[in-house]
Amino acid sequence: MKVIVCAYVTYAFGSLFIGSGVSLATTLENFTFLYGMIPTSSAPLIFCAQYAPETSGLVATAILSGLVLAGPMMYGAAFFLENADLDMAAVLANVVLTTMVVSVICGIVVITLIAYMFRAWGCGNEQRTLLLSYALVVLVYDALTIAISIEPGNMGCTEFRVRNGWSTM
Repeated sequence: MKVIVCAYVTYAFGSLFIGSGVSLATTLENFTFLYGMIPTSSAPLIFCAQYAPETSGLVATAILSGLVLAGPMMYGAAFFLENADLDMAAVLANVVLTTMVVSVICGIVVITLIAYMFRAWGCGNEQRTLLLSYALVVLVYDALTIAISIEPGNMGCTEFRVRNGWSTM
């Protein structure tokens, strides 16, 4: 929650204090938004362990959730804020392509781990088979999305739409 709320609060305060007469107003406002997205450090966990040790697990989970949520959001925000004057559809296509490549890599790791666990688990359980099937479907979906996506630098989104969504594949 801090990652989302603080980004907008710091942006609002930045806009209020910077004013409109400054030549770098947009750049400074974008910086305040990105700065507000920085996740919480582990300092609250230290205070929690000292003053309320029974809630340490909950605080650690919240900090880890914030870190997991902040990574993709900061990547996307930095990408869009850096390229604010470019064609956002092309920028978004690059972000989707990058996300899909990372997803395929992670999917291969997950399927490999599940395959190793099947040796210990066995294949008789329907839930385990469903888990492996789901991982395989997600991996195939990501691979197909990469295969039919717009190639960066070869074709713009406008040409893609003119061709009614048909890629070179």
